[in-house]
Amino acid sequence: MGRIVVISREEHGDKFWRRPEKFDFARGVTHIPILLEEVGRSVLSFPLVFVKQGENFFFSALLGLMPGENLFLADDGRWLGNYVPALIRAYPFLLLRTDENKLALAIDEDHLSDGEGIPLFEGETFSKETQEVLRFLIEIERGKMVTANACRRLSELDLLEPWNIRIRTQGGETSIEGVFKVNENRLNSLSEEEFMSLRKIGALPLIYGQLFSMGNLSLLGKLAQMKYRAKPKEDFKADVEEIFKNLKFPKE
Repeated sequence: MGRIVVISREEHGDKFWRRPEKFDFARGVTHIPILLEEVGRSVLSFPLVFVKQGENFFFSALLGLMPGENLFLADDGRWLGNYVPALIRAYPFLLLRTDENKLALAIDEDHLSDGEGIPLFEGETFSKETQEVLRFLIEIERGKMVTANACRRLSELDLLEPWNIRIRTQGGETSIEGVFKVNENRLNSLSEEEFMSLRKIGALPLIYGQLFSMGNLSLLGKLAQMKYRAKPKEDFKADVEEIFKNLKFPKE
């Protein structure tokens, strides 16, 4: 991943950009924020967790068993799985907040070129393709705010508890710490008013999505076992396709 730069007409008016052909830029991503709108797809693909940074919680997909590991990324850069999170699909673009507290479009400069790819600008304005990316990022930013509001309410109601995960792999048992899950006992003891407050802000999909996704931990374990076996690439690809073909939503 290269240096992230804010795009300006003065500096990048004649530049072009390229869509990533592979997902190598996400190789060190162990968990990625998931938006409220993504829960329906993500619950079938990843273990979903809450990650705490400072005093805030973020709803995230767990992608690896240890820091800097992404088990959903093959050695050749292919994404393994049925769904690619929005923040990863948006790459190499992102929105940055400026010193004036405004959002500005930014890009990984490794994906800029002088003459090949998609033009950043057409005349004085962003090109059609760049505008489409900007609209997508604005939707993501709105989704972040809605999701953050839901996470904040879950924290206020003391609904989140540490989740010390243990997964058995070929190399032994692996422990994952620093993530949180929904406390079902606390959830069941909510008053009607508290429960309705969660429903009003759209927090229920986060709650039930996280609980239902817990069965996907076994998928993470299987991906780890295949990676650590160091099988030939063709065998690895066949095994992965078989796992996702047979993946079923866990029943209660």
